[in-house]
Amino acid sequence: MNLIPKPPSLRIDEKDPFSSDTFDLQEFADALSGLIAKSPESFVINLEAPWGQGKTTFLQMWRHRLRRDHVQSLYFNAWESDFSRDPLIALIGELSAGMAAMRIQADSPAWAQLAKLKKVGARVVVRALPALIKAGTLGVLDLSEPLEEVVACASEKLAEDEIQRYQDAKQSISDFRRELETFATQLAAENGSAAPLVIVVDELDRCRPDYAISILETVKHLFTVPSVVFVVATDSRQLSNAIRHVYGLDAAASDYLRRFFDLAISLPKPSARQFVEALFARHGLEEFFENRKHLELRFDRDQAVAAFVAMFEATNCSLRDQQKCAVLFTISLRTMQENSYLHPLLLCTLVVLRVKRNDLYERFVSGEIGAKDLVDELSQSTAGRSYFESPSGYGAPTLAHLIVSVQSREKRRADEAWLRERAEADEKSADAELARRALEIIQHSSFRNARGALRHILPRLEFISRQTRQDDDSF
Repeated sequence: MNLIPKPPSLRIDEKDPFSSDTFDLQEFADALSGLIAKSPESFVINLEAPWGQGKTTFLQMWRHRLRRDHVQSLYFNAWESDFSRDPLIALIGELSAGMAAMRIQADSPAWAQLAKLKKVGARVVVRALPALIKAGTLGVLDLSEPLEEVVACASEKLAEDEIQRYQDAKQSISDFRRELETFATQLAAENGSAAPLVIVVDELDRCRPDYAISILETVKHLFTVPSVVFVVATDSRQLSNAIRHVYGLDAAASDYLRRFFDLAISLPKPSARQFVEALFARHGLEEFFENRKHLELRFDRDQAVAAFVAMFEATNCSLRDQQKCAVLFTISLRTMQENSYLHPLLLCTLVVLRVKRNDLYERFVSGEIGAKDLVDELSQSTAGRSYFESPSGYGAPTLAHLIVSVQSREKRRADEAWLRERAEADEKSADAELARRALEIIQHSSFRNARGALRHILPRLEFISRQTRQDDDSF
């Protein structure tokens, strides 16, 4: 049984592709479509966003919007073609595979033109092979002649072959570009639109650095023709780091990447709450919370969202870290009975600490530090301080959960004494109000079930951490 939950495939309404958009990207999609509609010449756009921000999801929705608006498009997953020897072969293969998706009739001129494009593309691939492969057989050598004369003749023949190969390859590239332009024009004509062919390249930063660069070189030298627009999605910083590591370009790696693009645009970053809501939807958590019918559990979802938002901001979690937290949280829920107590404020806080601040997590769950020390650490950030100092929201209930869950009785008593001191220090301050609210929660009879919450939560988190620690990328 695979414990790592796999998010369900995205379902897109063809009539309203952005109906399930949680990041409010429809306006951005409209702007991108408008930009492409005004780009009759060749154009390569870099769509930039960090890993996990939703580039692939956006591109899938946007491609459905293009199709609805009678704009032909193809999707090229660069990572899935990483096994290919030549990106040109992979790209031409995707052109063939995409014809059916574009609903082009098999007897149409576009199909006939694609056949011509394949033949020319094959010549480009063959003529680009290194001439040394042929010379490596030593078939040009006559061992009966003096060695110096043999080497001289072989070198001259090799140079002549290389020059001829260069000229043939250059002509083949020119032929390929001409046939590609004709192909794109015919596609538009059959679609009854003057819009260019849009080719989306995704997952480029997951490829081998040398293959990623080969794709960009192929796009630059072979596919930049009128009526063809490329949108290349990247995490530019990650790709630059990989190139820097492999090729030793140091600070020049970013400049080297930029030369492949005519324009770079950034995917708008979602708010913390938007991203958490998207994670819940992506991991199918809505159904779990909807099935929790007990009266005392009706606020569990709101508490989980609030705790994650606050802790993500307080610990400066990256999007990748937030994805990991969502996986850990989802697995934890799988081990719980439908209407058992979840204690989401405590659970979500510990999940984030386990992923982002494991040192702090270990010290707290072992009883080395108490709730006061933990809150002091988290309050070093503006977001953490705001969460634990505001009397409104879930800061006080979270603080109450942390205090009663402390393993050491001595530290728990010290934390409660600290809370009473805060409550009495300045009756009119927000800090004192929050402390009084936390004390009221701790002393309320309905809070008794929270005192043993840590004993129920820790086995789940510890089991999960053992399973995932060996392979951090399994998240």
